Amino acid sequence: MSKPIANSDATYSEEQTDLFSEWVKHFGAVDARELDLGTLMVIRELVVNGSAPGAPERRRSSAPAC
Repeated sequence: MSKPIANSDATYSEEQTDLFSEWVKHFGAVDARELDLGTLMVIRELVVNGSAPGAPERRRSSAPAC
């Protein structure tokens, strides 16, 4: 079980923290402070969904399955 890492707003798992770092590098930045707010919000959503750079995209569907 991964140990959660706390910040001022939420608690992120070690896996989520690693995913965040991977996404920051994927967008060509060394540090998250180099990215604009919109990019950081997209990265947060990707991390919360468990998506990794290069992994097949997971889409949430609001339509019922047929």
